[in-house]
Amino acid sequence: MAKILAITNQKGGVGKTTTSVNLAASLAAAKRRVLLVDLDPQGNATMGSGVDKGILEHTVYQVLLGSKSISEVRIVSTAGKYDLVPANRELAGAEIEMVDLAQRETRFKEALQEVEHQYDFILIDCPPALSLLTLNGLCGQKVPVYYCPSDSGQAEQNVGTYQRVRGNYVVNWGNANYDTAPPAGLAPFYHVNGSRSTPGVTRMTSITDGTSNTLLMSEYLMAKSADDNDWRGDIHNDDGIFRFHTLLTPNTTAPDVILNGWFQTTNDPAMPATAGSPQYNAARSRHTGGVNAALCDGSVRFMRNSVPLQTWQAMGSMNGGEVFTND
Repeated sequence: MAKILAITNQKGGVGKTTTSVNLAASLAAAKRRVLLVDLDPQGNATMGSGVDKGILEHTVYQVLLGSKSISEVRIVSTAGKYDLVPANRELAGAEIEMVDLAQRETRFKEALQEVEHQYDFILIDCPPALSLLTLNGLCGQKVPVYYCPSDSGQAEQNVGTYQRVRGNYVVNWGNANYDTAPPAGLAPFYHVNGSRSTPGVTRMTSITDGTSNTLLMSEYLMAKSADDNDWRGDIHNDDGIFRFHTLLTPNTTAPDVILNGWFQTTNDPAMPATAGSPQYNAARSRHTGGVNAALCDGSVRFMRNSVPLQTWQAMGSMNGGEVFTND
């Protein structure tokens, strides 16, 4: 399977295309199978690969709109000895035409699946903007997601409108419900006044309770459905359960509260849930007796299910000034 790299920067003139073209040529010279994708309407990676962008019949534009596949559009750069998906100025119109298309940010990712097994490296030269074209390039790049081996959940959410990858590791939302104003003792992750439009900013100096006493992340169990109908472990979704709350001790039998019933009922006692609002959920794992948790100093501890709620809540706050013993 190919290693996919997106070369991107919001600013122009910083060497994105130079890096892309030279890296492609160097890898090809090292006998690697390389595909270079030009996602910039300026077409400089195309020209830099020795291809005249003015005479192209098919480009990445048709790939994004779904009228051509990558295998139908790619050509060989005889100068660089790698394959090229070229671009020219017609690509500038693609952003407008894709606005109303389903899954517009992952159209190139879907197109890549046809050919990625044919290459060792796929390099994506992105335009100098935070645009829909750049987003397609970034979504085409695979990012490792780490799972807990003990969990039997469904990692791939590959059915439904929103397709993405779930995860087992979620951030500390502390002693606040979701979408409500947090208490004075803040967690490292929060929304100001409970509004998603104003995410809280946390600096190391904000953690006045001490980094070794403040939870950063913990485990959670992923949904078992492949469909976009269960928010548990949906870590890339601001509606999803990308967080845990210290309102409940780890692996409690008390159910997680999930908005509008966005979960699938199972007979799994490790994943109790009920529909309701405000939302909150406990840290959960399939380990015997507790969960693994990362603290703000970078250490990892195994936190027992029997941890006193007062202690657990104190560790959920970064500036509450609570005093507790290591239990």
